[in-house]
Amino acid sequence: MPKAEHKGGRGCFAFAYSSWHPSGRDVAFSVNETRQSFHQNDRNRVEVLDLQSDVLIYDVEKHEAVNTNRLFSKEAFETFPTFSPDGQMLYFCSVAARDMPKNFKEIRYSLCAVSFDPETRSFGSRTDTLYNAETQGKSVTFSRVSPDGKHLLYIHLVGLWQLSRLAYGGGFVHD
Repeated sequence: MPKAEHKGGRGCFAFAYSSWHPSGRDVAFSVNETRQSFHQNDRNRVEVLDLQSDVLIYDVEKHEAVNTNRLFSKEAFETFPTFSPDGQMLYFCSVAARDMPKNFKEIRYSLCAVSFDPETRSFGSRTDTLYNAETQGKSVTFSRVSPDGKHLLYIHLVGLWQLSRLAYGGGFVHD
């Protein structure tokens, strides 16, 4: 793939976390503006945080990016995209935007999904929150779907990072 940049209305950010679409034509990327904070008196000496993050789809044949306001807005940080095995859903993590780095300890990413039509490169009209981590005082990261599409694994912070699973059976349920 040739070197590519995405220039959204808010500047140019680094392409970060990615997920190939099963067709091989598209790649979902988060585009992040990140900073590091260095703490002298904290056991977590280095903290990497997003000042902004959004998700877009990059068409590797046309060399162009496709996005939607639900995944690319100033109102929320979206990151960690991953496609379903059939390519019809895009899962990602999202949280309402905060004043960063001032409010970085308030960040609690929830697990969300939006439908995606690979033929038209369009997104569904609704974004579903599958696991509202913010109301639980937790934060979700790195979701992945099983090859058969029946399970969605994700890592969430509960003091320490913990692996959890959503099982499909007419709708996702926490396992």
